Amino acid sequence: MALNSATLVERIAEWSASLALDGIPENVTHVAKRCIVDTLGVTLAARSASLTGRVFEYASGAYGPGEATALGFPNRLSPVGAALLNATAGHALDFDDTSYTGIMHGSVVAMPAALAATEMAGGNGRRFVEAFIAGSEVTYAMAMLCGTGHYFMGWWSTATFGVFGAAAAA
Repeated sequence: MALNSATLVERIAEWSASLALDGIPENVTHVAKRCIVDTLGVTLAARSASLTGRVFEYASGAYGPGEATALGFPNRLSPVGAALLNATAGHALDFDDTSYTGIMHGSVVAMPAALAATEMAGGNGRRFVEAFIAGSEVTYAMAMLCGTGHYFMGWWSTATFGVFGAAAAA
């Protein structure tokens, strides 16, 4: 596809799908892995939060069982259900990372989508890190394009920018 005729969404999709760990600087990969570990930790810490339990029950009923990890729970869920649960739990205690680029929590949308999609595709840890980096980069790029103005107008930036990053990670 010619980049000059491609839409922004097409360009993001092409870039995300072609991202390879070999082309990513080692320091970026190191930071990404730290963000993943941090997000996994705050997600597991929220396992006993009442909100997390309610979302697990909802996701189990609405999306059913599947091959994706529901962090902190023995049952596996469909990828969509697991991503919903893990993203909710990751933010439930409000200890997830914050970026002032757009004022949002980028890892909590990228990590659950990357994990669910990697498991669904039968991928490995390498693919998971690539997916996380793609999702994070797209989330922050959208935030840089839009700035903080919409946050101060009442929009929740984690959702408005994160949806693009979650799609890129998946």
